[in-house]
Amino acid sequence: MKPIHRPKIQSQIDRQIIPPFVYAYPPRSAYRPLPEALHVLDVWQLDKAYSSGSALNLYIHVPFCRYKCGFCNLYTITSKSEDLYSAYASAVCRELALLKPIIDERKIVTIYIGGGTPSLLSISDFRKIFDQITAVSPTWRSSVREVCIEASPDSLAASDGLAKLVDLKNLGLTRVNLGVQSLEHSELLHAGRIAADVTVIYRAIEAVKEAELANLSTDLIIGFAGQTDASWESSVIRLIQLVPETISTYFLTLRPDSWFSRTAEYVTYRRGSELYHRYDIARRLLEEAGYEQESNVRYKLPQRGGYIQKVLQFNGVPVLGIGLGARSYTNSLDYLRWMPISPQRDAVNRYIRDSSEHAAVDYGFKYTDAERVRKRLALDLFDLNLVEIPGNSANKYSGIYSDILEKCRTNGLAEKLTADRWRLTRAGYKYRDIISWAFFSPEVRRLDEEFYQSIRQARLAHGRRSALVQLRS
Repeated sequence: MKPIHRPKIQSQIDRQIIPPFVYAYPPRSAYRPLPEALHVLDVWQLDKAYSSGSALNLYIHVPFCRYKCGFCNLYTITSKSEDLYSAYASAVCRELALLKPIIDERKIVTIYIGGGTPSLLSISDFRKIFDQITAVSPTWRSSVREVCIEASPDSLAASDGLAKLVDLKNLGLTRVNLGVQSLEHSELLHAGRIAADVTVIYRAIEAVKEAELANLSTDLIIGFAGQTDASWESSVIRLIQLVPETISTYFLTLRPDSWFSRTAEYVTYRRGSELYHRYDIARRLLEEAGYEQESNVRYKLPQRGGYIQKVLQFNGVPVLGIGLGARSYTNSLDYLRWMPISPQRDAVNRYIRDSSEHAAVDYGFKYTDAERVRKRLALDLFDLNLVEIPGNSANKYSGIYSDILEKCRTNGLAEKLTADRWRLTRAGYKYRDIISWAFFSPEVRRLDEEFYQSIRQARLAHGRRSALVQLRS
């Protein structure tokens, strides 16, 4: 197989390009209607041929937020209705029951409840969900390695935050992923955080510490408009002083369907040596404080922190998605079962009504052997053994990766440990997303561009219609 034309990695590094963070392959933008609908149970039956072992990651999506952050393009709606939250939790339980045959044949190793802001749910809602997980998998507590929820600082800083965390710990919670993003008031305000008071973040972290959860995971974002080296360093230092077990530092990714992309302060495709310099600042400070690097974005305290579901997903352990907007990652097909439906109240109502009946998979991305190889290379180059790629197809498709890996080795971005095992160097960690995008197939790149181009065109058409209405009024 001849190597395909692809962007030059070193050229992108020289130009200090910052591509979107690669946390899945292919990205959601590459999903399309399938030629024919499949039953969800058949999809997972097919996956058995391409997944080694019975381990299963469980992801539950909660699509509610009290407000929308400017950088967010996730599947969320704004709502404060506790009745809606409760009805949604019941619908999640019904979908779990529907998918019991899938879970029956596997062993749950991680549970991640994301969103959105899952911490908005009441403890009774969480109890319903965990009781249902036990109903479909009575032994899950003996096999699970991590149970995590995402949370906003204001939801945990509330008066009932500590009590909710203690109750969640009793249900099995081991990790909270807290979206800090910044410890600078002006940056939080700019990001659209309603509770932009930094003391709210401190109170939320204090609540997690008091609940004595095993792993507090926190996020910071590099690249807000108005951010400086000094303000970034200040956020990193102050967060380190709070000693969370896990700290992630993300470059701000701008998508055409986020509010930030509509402002003149940002461009969609970013570059800048000053942003990579802030990456270096964070890595230096974190390593000096005793953190070790787990991925290009994530640092953890030894033997304590980390993000087990993501590590396992990158290593090929499938993810079963539950809930409206949840993606499922298998080694035969990645899919969304309730898409394409834009995030709105009507979609939530349809999910609540039909979650126990809808079993069709008709929207996603079906893997070929070549795309399975690309997936592992794009995600798992932190420490990759080529012989572990499903289907024993790595050698057959060596043209996809051999020249890239050799150039990475020559340029000090990767090292070859054995004939089949490769690992990123420190420089490779820094530019990992540039390297990952080099493995994207021409088809996935085309689908990605088409998806976002359609969003840009729709926005332009909407702007023209709005201007015409104003002229006529």
